[in-house]
Amino acid sequence: MITSASHRPWPGDTSPTDLKSAGLTTPSLVRVKIFTLDNRFIARWIGVLDHPERSRAGESVPGGSGRRHADHLDPALPGR
Repeated sequence: MITSASHRPWPGDTSPTDLKSAGLTTPSLVRVKIFTLDNRFIARWIGVLDHPERSRAGESVPGGSGRRHADHLDPALPGR
């Protein structure tokens, strides 16, 4: 999830460096939370984190398993 950088940081939070391509207008934090969200609840995509930022977020998952799956966060992939 992405939240405002004004929130207290959690361990593993990363800060996107390219706010514009991510569709963000203010400093933010990428916070990894493991959950399932039905695509019907996604109103619209506002942007994309680039590959290095997705990888950095995935590295914060204990055991490093998130890095292997970071590309699943890319809305350009089929089915998005």
